[in-house]
Amino acid sequence: MSGAVMLAALCVLLGLSAAYRLRSRNLYLRAWQRALLSMRAACAYARSSPGQILRAGAAEVGELLPIARRVEMEGADAEAVFSAQPRDRRLKSEEYQVILGSLRALAHGGREEIAQALEYALERFGDFCARCDQKRREDEKLYLTLGILSGVCIFLIFC
Repeated sequence: MSGAVMLAALCVLLGLSAAYRLRSRNLYLRAWQRALLSMRAACAYARSSPGQILRAGAAEVGELLPIARRVEMEGADAEAVFSAQPRDRRLKSEEYQVILGSLRALAHGGREEIAQALEYALERFGDFCARCDQKRREDEKLYLTLGILSGVCIFLIFC
């Protein structure tokens, strides 16, 4: 009996875990979207350096703060520093490439190119976030329901 309860609880927890991962990914993409928006606003100032632009986005995405420090102190290439870090599993390849493109423009481009790259990244992240929101709405309830139903089934089978 206690084994059946534990297996049922495990199924429910797996459903909760899958729903949590969807929510976590959604929040992470939204944080990147806000960071890119802040970076674009900082880019509008004529005297802002690449390090200051990165620092503007670091309030939302903490990964940008060490990159901003290295760019300011050492003159490092933002794209190279970001790509050397371990990639967050919540980012898909396409999203990662968009971020790399904006950091590439930040490291090697002029003010106009940086603004265009950030504008493009914002547009793409708007699409990414919309798709992620839709997937989360559709699949979150499904994962929870499947976890609960499979937990109940396992409990009934083993009791």
